[in-house]
Amino acid sequence: MRSNASWELQITGVIWEQVAAQALGEGPAGEYGHNRALLALIEASKNTDLRRFFPFSRMHRLCFARTSIYPFEDIQAALIEYREGHYTVRSGGRYPVDHDPPIALEATAPAFAVAEALRLLQVSESN
Repeated sequence: MRSNASWELQITGVIWEQVAAQALGEGPAGEYGHNRALLALIEASKNTDLRRFFPFSRMHRLCFARTSIYPFEDIQAALIEYREGHYTVRSGGRYPVDHDPPIALEATAPAFAVAEALRLLQVSESN
């Protein structure tokens, strides 16, 4: 019998794969490099505890929830805005309630954005 923790890790892995698959899909966001920026974030998050969260992407923001139930419940107070070559980590607000939370970090490297999100979410950087 599987433990709940094991099952949750498998589900979060599937959801991360779905977000990556959506980023690879055709659409207007890809024309401006947003899909590449999202894929870079997904790649930078591999082997980190950010993968414990359920990701979802809205309006060029990678957001994190503790549950996979839609509409997402327990949305975490950190998100990463992504544009080609630029990442803005925001803290203190829970999307979608707070549309403009304070900026915690601006970076050109997705790994720095992931590390800052982990710090804000108070989790370690590796499993």
